[in-house]
Parts: sequence; C-alpha cells; structure tokens
Amino acid sequence: MRVTKDEIIKVLEQLEEEYGYVFETNFECCTTCATSALYQKYGDAERWIYWHEQNEEAFEFNYGKKLHSKLYLGWGGNGEEIVEAFENAGIATEWNGSKMDKIAILPEKIEEGETETENRSAVEELREIRDGGQFNMIMDRAQIMQYANENNMFSLVSYCGNSREKYMELLKQI
Repeated sequence: MRVTKDEIIKVLEQLEEEYGYVFETNFECCTTCATSALYQKYGDAERWIYWHEQNEEAFEFNYGKKLHSKLYLGWGGNGEEIVEAFENAGIATEWNGSKMDKIAILPEKIEEGETETENRSAVEELREIRDGGQFNMIMDRAQIMQYANENNMFSLVSYCGNSREKYMELLKQI
C-alpha cells in the first residue's frame, strides 16, 4: 500500500507537537533556497523538516496524493527521532545516519508483521544461493540479486531492493 501525503503530514505534525519541529511542504524551489528561507522564516530553529518543489514530483502521479517514488526530506535536529516517528507510523525510511544527508520516505508502507516474515523468507533464499557455492556472497551482490530475480526468489529481491545495507544485514543472519 502506498504512503499518502496526508500520512506524512500527520507524522510531521506529531514531530512538531512532541519535539518542537517546524516543517514546510512543497517549500521553495530547491535545497539551497529552502534552507535559506527556513532561516529567514524561523530564525535559529534547531529542529526543522521540509521538502522542496523538486521533491514534490514524488507525488506527481496518483493525483498528487500518494508517493510513487522516494521523498527526500531536508532536516535539522535529531535524525533518529524523525526516522523513528515515521517508522512507528508504518512509513518506511532510508537514511545512512549522517547529519549531512537527507532522510528518504519510501513509497510503500510497512505492513504489520510483514518485515519479520519477509526477512525470514529472504534469509532462506539467500542461504539457498550461498549453499549453491557459485557466488562470492560479499563481492557479487549485484549478480546475486540478478540471479535471485531470474530464479523467482522474489522475497530476497523485494526485501533488499538496491539496498546494500539490507543485503549485508541478511548476510549476517546466515
């Protein structure tokens, strides 16, 4: 199920209420202009979140109400608080933990209980590939994902996508 703009705004309102974040949506044309305008509008606010007009394209299809691609959030404050708030609302994120990088909101919702089941299935498929002995499990990630896709190992492909981090997480489990 796709994440809606209203669901994202609800989480932003929660962050505003609980932690004092200010937020703007579809704000200014780009990162540079949005960041500058935030400082002009809110002064020295330490906790802020926005997406700018170029990021609004993530909603372009579906009549502008649902995400069809990643939505990148500019932010200041505590990235872990932001990620946790979205994930507690069932909205998946990608973030590398760096204050210098944006937090991505993923278009597909986290279904209750889905992550554990998908993880187990993906681990089983990866274990099967490892046991076949034809790949270097660390160096050949792209080839392994292609092999998994060609051999209907869709749990592995779906779980990892292009995420090296998720793939490495699975490797640790086998």
